[in-house]
Amino acid sequence: MRCLVKTAACGLAWIMAACGELPTAPATPFRVLTFGFFSQINETTAVVARGPADWEALLGRVSPGEPPAAVEFSSEMAVLVSAGTRPSGGYRVRVEGVSRRGQTLEVAAVEETPGRCGAPTVLTQPFEIIAVPRGGLVVVIAWSKRTALGC
Repeated sequence: MRCLVKTAACGLAWIMAACGELPTAPATPFRVLTFGFFSQINETTAVVARGPADWEALLGRVSPGEPPAAVEFSSEMAVLVSAGTRPSGGYRVRVEGVSRRGQTLEVAAVEETPGRCGAPTVLTQPFEIIAVPRGGLVVVIAWSKRTALGC
Protein backbone atom coordinates (compact mmCIF):
# COMPACT_ATOMS: atom_id res chain seq x y z
CA MET A 1 0.00 0.00 0.00
CA ARG A 2 2.86 2.42 0.87
CA CYS A 3 4.43 1.73 -2.51
CA LEU A 4 1.16 2.58 -4.24
CA VAL A 5 0.84 5.87 -2.30
CA LYS A 6 4.46 6.82 -3.06
CA THR A 7 4.00 5.97 -6.74
CA ALA A 8 0.79 8.00 -6.94
CA ALA A 9 2.41 10.96 -5.16
CA CYS A 10 5.46 10.87 -7.45
CA GLY A 11 3.23 10.57 -10.52
CA LEU A 12 1.13 13.53 -9.43
CA ALA A 13 4.24 15.63 -8.74
CA TRP A 14 5.66 14.73 -12.16
CA ILE A 15 2.40 15.67 -13.94
CA MET A 16 2.19 19.00 -12.10
CA ALA A 17 5.82 19.80 -12.91
CA ALA A 18 5.49 18.76 -16.54
CA CYS A 19 2.28 20.70 -17.17
CA GLY A 20 3.05 23.88 -15.29
CA GLU A 21 1.36 27.03 -16.44
CA LEU A 22 0.68 27.87 -20.05
CA PRO A 23 3.25 30.26 -21.47
CA THR A 24 2.14 33.88 -21.59
CA ALA A 25 3.31 36.63 -23.87
CA PRO A 26 5.87 38.93 -22.27
CA ALA A 27 4.59 42.31 -21.17
CA THR A 28 5.18 45.20 -23.55
CA PRO A 29 6.02 48.55 -21.95
CA PHE A 30 3.48 51.34 -22.34
CA ARG A 31 2.80 54.75 -20.86
CA VAL A 32 -0.44 56.67 -20.53
CA LEU A 33 -0.45 59.87 -22.57
CA THR A 34 -3.89 61.14 -21.54
CA PHE A 35 -7.50 60.11 -20.99
CA GLY A 36 -10.89 61.73 -21.25
CA PHE A 37 -14.63 61.35 -21.35
CA PHE A 38 -15.73 63.13 -24.53
CA SER A 39 -14.80 62.39 -28.13
CA GLN A 40 -16.20 62.00 -31.62
CA ILE A 41 -15.58 58.25 -31.45
CA ASN A 42 -18.88 56.50 -30.80
CA GLU A 43 -17.82 52.87 -31.20
CA THR A 44 -15.69 50.54 -29.10
CA THR A 45 -12.39 50.57 -30.95
CA ALA A 46 -8.64 51.08 -31.01
CA VAL A 47 -7.21 53.85 -33.19
CA VAL A 48 -3.48 53.81 -33.93
CA ALA A 49 -1.39 56.92 -34.72
CA ARG A 50 1.96 55.91 -36.25
CA GLY A 51 3.09 59.42 -37.21
CA PRO A 52 2.51 63.15 -36.59
CA ALA A 53 -0.28 63.47 -39.18
CA ASP A 54 -2.20 60.54 -37.65
CA TRP A 55 -1.61 62.03 -34.19
CA GLU A 56 -3.02 65.44 -35.13
CA ALA A 57 -6.07 63.81 -36.73
CA LEU A 58 -6.61 61.68 -33.62
CA LEU A 59 -6.31 64.65 -31.26
CA GLY A 60 -8.89 66.48 -33.38
CA ARG A 61 -11.43 63.77 -32.47
CA VAL A 62 -11.00 63.77 -28.66
CA SER A 63 -11.25 66.16 -25.73
CA PRO A 64 -8.63 65.01 -23.23
CA GLY A 65 -8.83 66.04 -19.59
CA GLU A 66 -5.33 67.46 -19.87
CA PRO A 67 -2.90 67.94 -22.77
CA PRO A 68 -1.31 64.65 -23.81
CA ALA A 69 2.35 63.88 -23.29
CA ALA A 70 4.56 64.02 -26.38
CA VAL A 71 5.03 60.96 -28.57
CA GLU A 72 8.44 60.09 -30.03
CA PHE A 73 7.28 58.67 -33.36
CA SER A 74 10.74 57.38 -34.31
CA SER A 75 10.39 54.73 -31.59
CA GLU A 76 6.75 54.88 -30.45
CA MET A 77 3.19 54.89 -31.72
CA ALA A 78 0.06 56.09 -29.95
CA VAL A 79 -2.99 53.89 -29.39
CA LEU A 80 -6.38 55.30 -28.44
CA VAL A 81 -8.62 52.81 -26.64
CA SER A 82 -12.27 53.87 -26.76
CA ALA A 83 -15.28 52.35 -25.00
CA GLY A 84 -17.70 54.05 -27.40
CA THR A 85 -20.74 56.05 -26.33
CA ARG A 86 -22.07 55.44 -22.82
CA PRO A 87 -25.41 56.67 -21.37
CA SER A 88 -24.01 58.71 -18.48
CA GLY A 89 -20.93 59.96 -16.70
CA GLY A 90 -19.05 57.67 -14.36
CA TYR A 91 -17.50 55.47 -17.05
CA ARG A 92 -13.73 55.32 -17.49
CA VAL A 93 -11.25 53.36 -19.62
CA ARG A 94 -7.99 52.14 -18.06
CA VAL A 95 -5.29 50.20 -19.89
CA GLU A 96 -3.84 47.63 -17.51
CA GLY A 97 -1.37 45.83 -19.73
CA VAL A 98 -0.02 45.35 -23.24
CA SER A 99 1.52 42.21 -24.75
CA ARG A 100 2.76 41.21 -28.17
CA ARG A 101 1.66 37.93 -29.71
CA GLY A 102 3.27 37.51 -33.11
CA GLN A 103 2.06 40.38 -35.29
CA THR A 104 -0.70 41.33 -32.82
CA LEU A 105 -0.48 43.85 -30.01
CA GLU A 106 -3.04 42.90 -27.35
CA VAL A 107 -4.18 45.73 -25.10
CA ALA A 108 -5.82 44.65 -21.83
CA ALA A 109 -8.34 47.37 -21.01
CA VAL A 110 -10.87 47.77 -18.23
CA GLU A 111 -14.07 49.72 -18.58
CA GLU A 112 -15.05 51.06 -15.17
CA THR A 113 -18.78 51.53 -14.75
CA PRO A 114 -20.46 53.94 -12.30
CA GLY A 115 -22.22 51.37 -10.13
CA ARG A 116 -24.66 52.76 -7.56
CA CYS A 117 -23.09 56.19 -7.37
CA GLY A 118 -24.95 59.05 -8.91
CA ALA A 119 -23.60 60.07 -12.31
CA PRO A 120 -24.46 62.97 -14.61
CA THR A 121 -27.04 62.15 -17.25
CA VAL A 122 -24.99 63.01 -20.31
CA LEU A 123 -23.66 60.91 -23.17
CA THR A 124 -19.94 60.22 -22.75
CA GLN A 125 -17.27 58.50 -24.85
CA PRO A 126 -14.54 57.45 -22.38
CA PHE A 127 -11.06 56.78 -23.76
CA GLU A 128 -7.41 56.45 -22.83
CA ILE A 129 -4.42 57.06 -25.12
CA ILE A 130 -1.18 55.16 -24.55
CA ALA A 131 2.26 55.10 -26.19
CA VAL A 132 3.78 51.73 -27.08
CA PRO A 133 6.92 50.68 -28.98
CA ARG A 134 6.58 51.39 -32.69
CA GLY A 135 5.65 48.55 -35.03
CA GLY A 136 3.39 47.57 -37.89
CA LEU A 137 1.22 45.47 -35.61
CA VAL A 138 -2.50 44.82 -35.59
CA VAL A 139 -3.96 46.16 -32.33
CA VAL A 140 -6.73 44.26 -30.55
CA ILE A 141 -8.40 45.07 -27.24
CA ALA A 142 -9.14 42.46 -24.58
CA TRP A 143 -11.93 44.10 -22.56
CA SER A 144 -13.04 43.48 -19.01
CA LYS A 145 -15.45 45.46 -16.82
CA ARG A 146 -15.23 46.63 -13.25
CA THR A 147 -17.77 48.55 -11.19
CA ALA A 148 -16.40 51.62 -9.43
CA LEU A 149 -16.31 51.18 -5.68
CA GLY A 150 -17.50 53.89 -3.32
CA CYS A 151 -18.71 57.34 -4.17
